[in-house]
Amino acid sequence: MRKRNFKTLLRKYAKRKLNEIDTQLVDGWYDSFGYAENVKPLQNEKTAVRIESQLRGALDQHIAQKKQVRQLNFWPYAAAASLFLGVLFTFLHYRSSQAPDLRLAFDIVKTSKGELKKVKLPDSSEVWMNAGSVLHYTSATFNQHRIIYLDEGEAFFQVTKDPKHPFEVYTSKLHTRVLGTSFNVKAYGKLHYTSVLVKTGHVRVTVKNMEPGAVITASQGLVYNNITGLLQRNDLPAEESGSWVNGITMLHEASFDELALVFYNRYKQKLSSTNPDVLKYHYTITLLQNKSVESALKLICNIHNNQYRRKENELIIY
Repeated sequence: MRKRNFKTLLRKYAKRKLNEIDTQLVDGWYDSFGYAENVKPLQNEKTAVRIESQLRGALDQHIAQKKQVRQLNFWPYAAAASLFLGVLFTFLHYRSSQAPDLRLAFDIVKTSKGELKKVKLPDSSEVWMNAGSVLHYTSATFNQHRIIYLDEGEAFFQVTKDPKHPFEVYTSKLHTRVLGTSFNVKAYGKLHYTSVLVKTGHVRVTVKNMEPGAVITASQGLVYNNITGLLQRNDLPAEESGSWVNGITMLHEASFDELALVFYNRYKQKLSSTNPDVLKYHYTITLLQNKSVESALKLICNIHNNQYRRKENELIIY
């Protein structure tokens, strides 16, 4: 389509004078750009005028610089560009005033340090969120599109069976798809891995943008190394999947970083060490929610015969 014809279409669209077919054509062009999550609709005329002025100023400055370098008459181009910019801005202003802020469509759920939370989903599925976790989903369409985004942290899912509508969980690295089952997903940003462990039923786990993935069943797990990109099996007893929901945290060969993360999420206190050996140790340990900080520290220190001291709100193992 020639530019002149397209500009005419945009003008008519902004004035709502297009027929249905041409309106759909322009809508399709606009929608091809997608949505940016951090862009809000223009709220008032004052804001629109300010932004348009800034855009025109930047355009004039750019043209002036070009003119100085090449000593050519750019004003015909400037006029054409300015006209097109004005039409485009009017069009976008109209469209943005009609478009909803898509972030409002999401139900965002968070847990703070030391907090566990149970969420009942529209399809009657249940999610238990561990401390320091964030997830979002769209409740309005959830029964038709059962999709959860685990943005940070750990969650245990008890999924209501629905053969027609698979239940899907997305993290930044993995995609888990099920029909009706229970499983645990861990995706803390501070850890070098993302994991899935099945308690009942079976799930399909796929690395983001890769097919076909792997199917795992009860007592089976997968661990994805966020650094190397390797996906490996890591089977554990089924009862350990989501055991933290009942106040029991089980760690197997966990790094000190993971131990410190679990400790901070549970007790809201920082765990650190200046001893290089301590930082290299791995920990297989069961932490109970009803135990005190001191009891947990003694248990941790007994593994490798260490001691600890307190410095303000920090606990240092040496």
